[in-house]
Amino acid sequence: MTANIFVSLLQYVWEVVQMTFSFLVVSLGPLLVLATVMNFLAGRVERSSYRLMGPKVYLRLFGGLGTAAHELGHAFFCKVFGHRITEMKLFSPDPASGTLGYVNHSYNPKSKYQQIGNFFIGIGPVITGSLLIYILAAILIGVQPPSSYLPDSITASGNGIIQILADALKTSGYAAIGAFRDIFSGENWSSVWFYVFLYLVFAIGSSVTLSPADMKGARKGFLYLVVFLLVFNALTLWMGRFMNEVSIFFARITGFMNAYILLAAFLNLIFWGLMAGLSKVLRRP
Repeated sequence: MTANIFVSLLQYVWEVVQMTFSFLVVSLGPLLVLATVMNFLAGRVERSSYRLMGPKVYLRLFGGLGTAAHELGHAFFCKVFGHRITEMKLFSPDPASGTLGYVNHSYNPKSKYQQIGNFFIGIGPVITGSLLIYILAAILIGVQPPSSYLPDSITASGNGIIQILADALKTSGYAAIGAFRDIFSGENWSSVWFYVFLYLVFAIGSSVTLSPADMKGARKGFLYLVVFLLVFNALTLWMGRFMNEVSIFFARITGFMNAYILLAAFLNLIFWGLMAGLSKVLRRP
């Protein structure tokens, strides 16, 4: 009898851990991977542009807007999670430290909610940046809501982590293909707003990245987020595995966001190639 109870308890705990891990991976995994890719591309673009046009020209053309959007992403989640912003510079390049802007904030370390907020404040620019790109696409290009790109037949393929992740990636794929088709349609090439949009996507998308300082701040809140999810799942699992449905819901939301980060990555990749090619032609090291 005691052995059966112990085995059942272990199974319950294992399911709680699985559900928590599944939620974190499918909701945040692809988004953070793409942010890492963007960080790599943006760094290469910046270095190539510095060599070709100089830091001042590059920062005036692209850095100011992108940095401001990045810092506003941090500031937004500061407000959401009740942190007090003590100082904020949307664009203030400091050659000594290499920083372009910053948001300093304080919080109550005894508040678990505010501790969790550190994670979202850290990754905030990735979330707000991708949403801003979508809003610009809707206003300037007239792209459809992301859900309109999904075929009626698409459904969640299961409750396991692999199935949910596959559903999220499938959503990203359909959203990306649909958005690319609308954005790069023939009629848009003759519109001035199309080129304004490409400029804004490049400038803002270049800042959909996570700096070492961002990651350090996010790590502060990640443990609290994991503990919260473990406790929540432990208290609710007996009522049903609805957390899997929550995972699918968030996976689809981040899937749409991933599509627009992919667009920014695509433009950065093209720009990097152009800058690198011009540098070789002009023979600038």
